[in-house]
Amino acid sequence: LAKAFMAKRDYSSAIAELKLAVLQNPTGAAEHRVLGQVLLLTNQPQEALRELRVTVELDPDSAIAHRYLGTALFETQDLESAAREFRQALRLDPSADNHYYLAACLMSLGRDDEALAELQIASTMNPTQTLYRARMDELRKLMQSRSSR
Repeated sequence: LAKAFMAKRDYSSAIAELKLAVLQNPTGAAEHRVLGQVLLLTNQPQEALRELRVTVELDPDSAIAHRYLGTALFETQDLESAAREFRQALRLDPSADNHYYLAACLMSLGRDDEALAELQIASTMNPTQTLYRARMDELRKLMQSRSSR
């Protein structure tokens, strides 16, 4: 039922259904993760953090759980912790997307060289994804402007 509400973008009803699902199955990592995702979508990062931390405790080998926890930490400006979660997601699933998420976090931390390396890997892994190359070009320009000051 929560999926149907989400498809209709009725997030408050989806959250209510997911909270009920969590109550019925408190050890269900998927229920906590999806609730965390919807809370992120509705700009409730603190609440999402709580659910996503539980998700990672219940399923520490889930790359997607670590990625969403990293996203929630990023949204709350806990960038170092976010980077750790994105690295964990990358360790579990070395996908182009996970390299990209780590790169975005590293850029926010001002670790441009590391971010550029991650973007290069992402772009090499998925050359059809123009977003990776665009972010890489933006970062190179930013780095050049900083070095010319």
